Amino acid sequence: MEALKEELADIAIHLLGLSEMLGINLEEKINKKIIKNKIEQIRKLVELRLE
Repeated sequence: MEALKEELADIAIHLLGLSEMLGINLEEKINKKIIKNKIEQIRKLVELRLE
């Protein structure tokens, strides 16, 4: 499990570095995506209840 944690940390480091090089605010994009995903989940729940 420790090896997996270290690999995930490496992935995060690479993503942060890449996003910085590309001028992408990764924190902002992640927060927007979380909101988008929650809205989609709610939409699906509403659709299921309306069936």
